[in-house]
Amino acid sequence: MIFTPTLNPHLKDIKSISPSFKHTIFISGNDDVYGCGDNSKGVLGIEDKNEFKIKGRFTILTKLNWNLNNEKIKKVKCGWNNTYVLTEDGEVFSVGVGKFGQLGYLNDDTSVPAMSNTFKKIKFAENISDIYIGSDFSFAYSDRLNGLFSWGWNEHYNLGHNSKENIYEPKMIKDEIILNIDLDKDWKVNIKY
Repeated sequence: MIFTPTLNPHLKDIKSISPSFKHTIFISGNDDVYGCGDNSKGVLGIEDKNEFKIKGRFTILTKLNWNLNNEKIKKVKCGWNNTYVLTEDGEVFSVGVGKFGQLGYLNDDTSVPAMSNTFKKIKFAENISDIYIGSDFSFAYSDRLNGLFSWGWNEHYNLGHNSKENIYEPKMIKDEIILNIDLDKDWKVNIKY
């Protein structure tokens, strides 16, 4: 354990950091992506190989070469057991655990994916402007539609659909003007209309 702040010489010119429960993603100024932590659930978007591991479990700081159809990354956000990428073109990709719908898509046979270590695009009717990620649930906002979509774990009615059923693909919440969206430190979503 590190108890004193320590400079990591491998991480310079970092423009974005997305920490989570057991993994962290870093983006450098020249858009290189690095990740570290527990990759047993595919959250780093790479195979869980021993060559990247320390103590047999944790992935050391590794440069990640994600296949996102040559899309430029705008933002990376992490849930507890997921990683999400928003591209400059408004596409959203996800990786990690999906048993509660966190990945935002179903398999080709319409079954719920248990886990994926390969990024797959989440389908939306329009391009997405921003993403907001909770522990096991997510939100995506479209400026063009002025619409907010949600999906994932919904046991506490936390997705805004007057239901506690999990939502496996993005679903628009309501047709209102959204002024502000914030996910606070306790994973609560605050939406101001």
